[in-house]
Amino acid sequence: MIHICGSARNFTQGKCLGEAEFEKIYSICIDPLNPSCSYYVGDITSVRNCTSETVSLLVGAYEFGFEDGVGGAARFFGVDSIVATSGGDKLYVSDAHNHRIRRIKIKSRSVRTLAGNGKDETVDGVGLKSSIMWPRKIIFDRSPTTEPESALFISSLNAIRRLDLSTRRLTTCPWNAPRTGHAPAPEIEPSGLNITPSGHLIVSCTATSSVYLFDPKTGNNELLAGRGSNRRPSSVPVDGTGKFVHFREPRDLVVVESEQCLYLVDSAHRCVRHMTLPPSLFVAPTRVQPIPVLPPKPTSTCIIS
Repeated sequence: MIHICGSARNFTQGKCLGEAEFEKIYSICIDPLNPSCSYYVGDITSVRNCTSETVSLLVGAYEFGFEDGVGGAARFFGVDSIVATSGGDKLYVSDAHNHRIRRIKIKSRSVRTLAGNGKDETVDGVGLKSSIMWPRKIIFDRSPTTEPESALFISSLNAIRRLDLSTRRLTTCPWNAPRTGHAPAPEIEPSGLNITPSGHLIVSCTATSSVYLFDPKTGNNELLAGRGSNRRPSSVPVDGTGKFVHFREPRDLVVVESEQCLYLVDSAHRCVRHMTLPPSLFVAPTRVQPIPVLPPKPTSTCIIS
């Protein structure tokens, strides 16, 4: 582990890594076009591009607020999560304190709000007619039946939301009682979020100090680890399986497909945890190709004179 850039001092851009200073870093995202030497960092009021030599402002400024615009004219208040398209031309960010989902076009440095009207509510709708409460982690919907990079899953304060990027329609995924019999807390507070090749979501919930396997289409969820309730968590981390595992405010998580496992930030216990996942989650369902319906052959009519 080495120090790359930034310091504990106030916000400046910095022409080189040693001069760069951040206000409060919330998120990071690798640049898919230059994964070995370029990445994007989101702090409380801006998104910046960091390379192996420099740190430059992409959008935002030192002042927090809300404003769509270009470059330094845009305003943010808590860039909690960033995802980049595979083509490297756009970023999607969760603007947590503004209760909005924003899109950044990298070449033009333009910022546009895709969903959320700034209200601290959970309301389905299209574009600015929808509301989202404290959006946190965002990921692309990589379900086998979904077109690549056409939708986002978002963990908000009290629900899992899905945003269709073509229509800008924001919907709430249903959350049923877990099949294990544990009833979820009134507010599950989903935080960490990731998707497996099977199309299931892995969700960490701070209110229940647990990790769930979640089907966003049916709402069915299964307790993978943790107590599954809002009882007071253990003051120390406890390893094991299922409900015998003790977390305390589990937050961000990463699924590693090559190892069929996940790594999870156990926030209040101040540690990183590892969990092996069922192999079935790493098998993508086979797409059934529709059988083409051929038009009926025209019947010939024989006319006898």
